[in-house]
Formats: sequence, C-alpha cells, structure tokens
Amino acid sequence: MSCALAGLIVLYTSALRERFNINESSKGLKYRSKADRNICTTPQCVTAAARLLQNMDPSVEPCQDFYQYACGGWIERHVIPETSSLHSVFNILRDELEIVLKGVLEMESKDDREAFKKAKTLYSSCMNESEYALLGSTYTLYYIVELHSMSYTYTCDLCRTLQNYLAWMLIMERVSSMSRRFKDMRAHYRKALHGTTVEEVRWRDCVRYVQGNMENAVGALYVRETFSGNSKRMVRELIKKIQEAYVETLEELSWMDEQSKEKAREKVRFVFSCDKISISKTHFLVNYPGIMLNFISFYASIFLSVFPAGILQPPFFSEKQLQALNFGGIGMVIGHEITHGFDDQGRNFDKDGNMYNWWSNFSAERFEDQSKCMVEQYGKFSWKLAGGQNVSGITTLGENIADNGGVRQAYKAYMKWVEREGEEPRLPGLEMDHKQLFFLNFAQVWCGACRPEYAIQSIKTDPHSPLEYRVLGSLQNFEAFSEAFHCARGTPMNPEEKCRVW
Repeated sequence: MSCALAGLIVLYTSALRERFNINESSKGLKYRSKADRNICTTPQCVTAAARLLQNMDPSVEPCQDFYQYACGGWIERHVIPETSSLHSVFNILRDELEIVLKGVLEMESKDDREAFKKAKTLYSSCMNESEYALLGSTYTLYYIVELHSMSYTYTCDLCRTLQNYLAWMLIMERVSSMSRRFKDMRAHYRKALHGTTVEEVRWRDCVRYVQGNMENAVGALYVRETFSGNSKRMVRELIKKIQEAYVETLEELSWMDEQSKEKAREKVRFVFSCDKISISKTHFLVNYPGIMLNFISFYASIFLSVFPAGILQPPFFSEKQLQALNFGGIGMVIGHEITHGFDDQGRNFDKDGNMYNWWSNFSAERFEDQSKCMVEQYGKFSWKLAGGQNVSGITTLGENIADNGGVRQAYKAYMKWVEREGEEPRLPGLEMDHKQLFFLNFAQVWCGACRPEYAIQSIKTDPHSPLEYRVLGSLQNFEAFSEAFHCARGTPMNPEEKCRVW
C-alpha cells in the first residue's frame, strides 16, 4: 500500500470514528459487529465510504424517515447558492460539467473538427459581452416588433395573449445577450419568483448558451475529454441487465394478462436498439433520420431517453466503485427511463413509437386501478416548505410510476448480478451490507434543498414529486427495502398498504 493511500485511509477513518463512534483496537478498526469482514480499502472505496457517511444523518432511524437518514448530512453541509433556487446532487454534477466544458471551449487546437471550431467561436463571441449585447438587443427588438405585427387568426383577446407569451419567451431566452439593464430586471423577476439574488457569472451563461445551441458538438468535446470507452461498455451491460430484469418482473404482475405482457416484453426489448446503427462522420444527413427514427421508436420523441456522459460519474456511476452503488445510481436512472415507456402516457405507444392501444380491456382497467393507488399515496404527502400544500398525485403520476419501477428493476438486476458474481466487500466505516448500500446510494442521488419560493411554484407545476418524496414514496412501496433495513410492519417506511404498478 502506498504512503498516499495509507494516509488517505487514516484521514478518512479518523473522521469516521469521530462522527460514528467507531472504536479502534491494536489490530485496527473494531466494528460494532466483531465478525470478520471483507473490507474494500481501495482509494475509490474509501472515497465512496466518506461520501456516503458525510451525506448521512445517523441520528435518524432509517425506518422512520429514510430520506433524512440518507441525506441529512448533505442538507446540513450544503448552502443553496445565491444564483439558484434549487441545489441538489444533479446541480453539483451540472456545475462540474460546465467547468470541464469551459476548459475545452477555451482550449485552442489546430486539429479541431469544423463543428468544434464553430462551438469555440460561438463561446468566444458570447464572452465579448459589450459587442454581444449590442447585436443581441438589435435582434431581439426586431423580432418583438415582428411578433406584434402578426396577423390575427384567433379572437382578439387570445391573439394578444399569444403575442405577449411569445414575446415574453423570446425576451427571457435572449436576456443573456442583452444589456445590463435587461439583466437587472430579470434579476428582480427571479428574486420575486425563485428567491435568487445573484446572476450567474458570464462564462456559465455562455457555456449553457453554446451547449443549448450546439449540443452535439459540445457533447462530443466533453466525451473526448473525459469519457472512457470502458465506461460506455459497462453502462450498455447495465442497460441489458435491467432490460432482462424488467422482462422477468412482468411475470410477477397478477393484474396484467398474458396478451398484454407479451406486447410489453416486445417493447422493453426494443429499447435502445439504436446501438445497431452505423454512424459515419461524413454523412450526417444520412445518419440523422435513421438515428431519430430509432430513438422515436422507444416511446415517442417527447419521452426521448438519452443518458449523457456527464451523469456517468459518482454517485451515479464509476468503473471502480461497488456495483451496489452503480445499480442504485445509474441503474435506477436506466430503470426509471425504461419505465416511462409504460407510465400513464408512455403506455399509449407501441414499440415502434406509434400511438396504438396494445392493451387488453382487462389489463387497461387494472392499470388504472394500480395507478389510482399511487395517486392517492403521493397526494397525501404534505410539503412543509411549500406552506403545507399537498403533492398532486395526478400531475406527478408518470414520474412516480417511473421512480417506483426504476428502483425495483435496478434492485432485481443487482440481485441477479450478486447471484452470478457473489456478494461484494463492505465499505470501510459503514456497518452496511450490499443490499443496504444499494438503497443508501439510491436515496443519496436525490439529496437536495430548495428555497420556499421554488417549492411554492414547483408543487403546482413540476411533474416530479419533491426530492424527499421521490425517495420515501418509492421505498415505502418496496418490500425489499423493508427487509434490508428490518423495518417492522406499520412503521413509516413499511406501511400496511403498498402501491405497485410495475
């Protein structure tokens, strides 16, 4: 073991002892259970253990409130930036991604492809704030005039509403390219609506602008800089394992008849079939229609599922972290996106992306019954930060179905992996087995905090449940979680009544 690794382990285990009251004997660490353990002490395992422990609040009983147990430490340590109304694990990954993109967009290279050169030129132009504001204001003013001179097709009141809406959307989209006066007005608007008090630094605005307008080129730059081919292979294998688990899970469903199950199997197996496409660098227009056709064949373009390379890092994924964490992280995301093909909207499309009723009357009626249970369950969640307003079980139904199905399929796929490969070693300082680590990492993916202004807005409009209820709702419905953490029947995390769609 190198001196650096030894020092790292000493540093982390010292912190763990202090927080979790782990005693030390002459032979090393002494855990609460004296049984011999196979402990993983690689740098990646030590880092993962430290992250998991820092994010937790061990004073909370997991069977009472698993979200607070898993994320209480994260919430305590993180302050919502003045530029944001929501701060979460996803936001942190996005911020880190943008730092990488800033570096690659500012890096000059004579060997760049034409698309890369254009992306870097666009970024450089955006950073020239004075010139950019002059040109942007002229462009925006021109189109506002054009919008207000539109011919009337509908009634006068409706036309004026549409004009105002289009003008508003255009202005909000273009404010970053306008003068300081407009940005100050936007700042006041955002403070009132979202509670933010500071605008983003210029380079972040420019990175997002280039990313939004040249996403393929920027994505290729990022992948070239950070993403290894082995990670892509591992994620493809994860997708395949979760597809297989999904097909097997269909056999457990008593509410669905065999005719509908067979159609569902076909659809699951057809997901991500774009792997078979051969892509040429020199024939974009030949590639593009075929690629889009294959993507649409998943479940219509509005449900397009693409796993960006930016999410393939801890806590979601790492080549060298335990598979319990990978399945609980990116595995859950994959399962979530597959399940969207069978939620209250995605179920209306067949495997080719056509709107087609492939359900028997019996299965369709039972689906509605199963969904109603989930609507009622989530509708009882009262969000204190939003003034005690209840979550809309109807608005959030599609995402709740996907959350519940995603964690269930990922767990099933992981348990099949354990059957083949054997149990994984434990992490240092964590008195948890592989099943518990799966659920802990699943929960910590959703760690986050938001401002009251954001909560009041999002509970009315967001199709997702608040972060804490995405965790609580999914795990309350999952017997395997209660078994892993030994939650007695009737405790908050193991209620008598459970809901299940997929």
